[in-house]
Amino acid sequence: MDVCLKEIKAVHEDITDRDKDFQLAKQLLADAESVFLMGFGFGTKNVERLGLAGISPSAHYLGTAYESTPLEIRRTRKLLADRVALFNCQCIQFLRENALLE
Repeated sequence: MDVCLKEIKAVHEDITDRDKDFQLAKQLLADAESVFLMGFGFGTKNVERLGLAGISPSAHYLGTAYESTPLEIRRTRKLLADRVALFNCQCIQFLRENALLE
């Protein structure tokens, strides 16, 4: 657990000090064959910062939208240019039912 805690980075409104981190994250997302976005929240600013609306349609992107209403899910899909399949379930259920982990 302590290993993971060291890797968590708080992102504030001013991200100039995190520009390298966001560039790396964008590159990793662009290069990935599959991406699972769990517990992300899909805030407009974060979606824009990571360029999620412009991801390759050929990539396999799935995400959780736990306890989201149908309206919230529609708004999120629109924000993501409908390129991420969203599932209204907890992360563990999502992994068990939707993620093909090898």
